[in-house]
Amino acid sequence: MTDNKLEIDSRTNERIEYRIPNGLIIKKSEDPTTRDLTVYDLIAHYVGLRYIGQDIYVNEAGDKYIRTKYGFESAIRYNQNIRISESDRLIDELQYKLKIANEKSDKYSEIIKVLEAKSKEQKEKLKKLTLPFQDDNESLRQEIKSLKRELTEFKQVNESVIGKLNKLVKQANERTSTVDEDKSELDWSAYKDLLDDNDE
Repeated sequence: MTDNKLEIDSRTNERIEYRIPNGLIIKKSEDPTTRDLTVYDLIAHYVGLRYIGQDIYVNEAGDKYIRTKYGFESAIRYNQNIRISESDRLIDELQYKLKIANEKSDKYSEIIKVLEAKSKEQKEKLKKLTLPFQDDNESLRQEIKSLKRELTEFKQVNESVIGKLNKLVKQANERTSTVDEDKSELDWSAYKDLLDDNDE
């Protein structure tokens, strides 16, 4: 693309920049107001072209021609070629930019794929790390539920036992009041039936 641009710039300005090689100069001008006589001037005279300045020649019909380092070229065709070359340069430049954009797009797509893969990998690692804790937590929850059930059952049994003990104490107190006060030792045979009734 750079070479094309240089060629276009060179062609655009070659009427000013182009310097005829010494081998093509027939007579060197010693007067700054006149120009060198060159092979191009002989060719122009032979084909009926007259020099009017700035490397521009004109024929008898008034058609203009441009002297280039390749010879004489119609001014119309010369300008067309300039526009074509400029269009080609712009197309090359756009194609180059499109190529760069596609390369960047592909690069970003690859980066996104890598990041997505890493994210997925991190999620899997995190899942593996937290899974044992989740299992432990679930186990603890189940154990707590079991303890709550056991506590409820124990509370119910305890209340039943306390109720039976209170009943036993009450009945014992009632019988104690009827026992002979002179006995120095409690006769448990008097309570045998109560103990048998509340054995559970």
